[in-house]
Parts: sequence; structure tokens; C-alpha cells
Amino acid sequence: MKDALRKKLGLSIAARRKNLGLTQEFVAQRLGVEIETVSRIERGVTAPSLKTLNKIAYELSSPIEAFFGPSNPTSLDPEIEGLIAMLQNLEEKDRKYVIEATKSLSKHLLKKSS
Repeated sequence: MKDALRKKLGLSIAARRKNLGLTQEFVAQRLGVEIETVSRIERGVTAPSLKTLNKIAYELSSPIEAFFGPSNPTSLDPEIEGLIAMLQNLEEKDRKYVIEATKSLSKHLLKKSS
């Protein structure tokens, strides 16, 4: 991978991680790698394998192509991104519960405000 592309990829991954409020340590733990590995990827020193890139995209709730796009890898509000990351880390039954409760509360608040 060319230096410029590797650096762009690394900066995009770092921006996405920071947008979600995640630390390099947390991402490294989720990927099963050393913190230095995440640091080297984010600085563009090294390129992740496709398998690792796929894991990074999953952990950051992002399609891989977003890391290579011309703009910011996320267009959602950072608070919403943080909620997505938290939901992703819950067990499926807990995630479903939180989503249903959020839908119910949102509907209630929308009715209240209209």
C-alpha cells in the first residue's frame, strides 16, 4: 500500500475512533492486538491486513469504504456514534431491549412535544 493511502487510512481510522470516544487501548483489546499496533495503523506506519481492517470497521461501526472516502468517515452526531458503539458491545438480547426502550421513549417524547 502506498504511503499516502496508508496515512489516509490511518487518519480516517483514528478520526472515527475518536468520534466514537474510544481509546486505542479499547480498540486494541477488541481486536486482540497490542496498543502499539493500533497506533502504528493510525499513524500510517503500517497497513492492516484485510482481515484486521474488516475487524476495525466492525468495531468502529463503519463500512470499510468510509475509511477511503474523501470526507469525514462519519456524518452522524458524535453522541449518536457513541450510543451505536455502546449498543454494539451489548449482548444481543440486551441490545434489543435497549433499542425497544429507546423507540418507546422517543415516540412518547415526540407525542409530548407536538
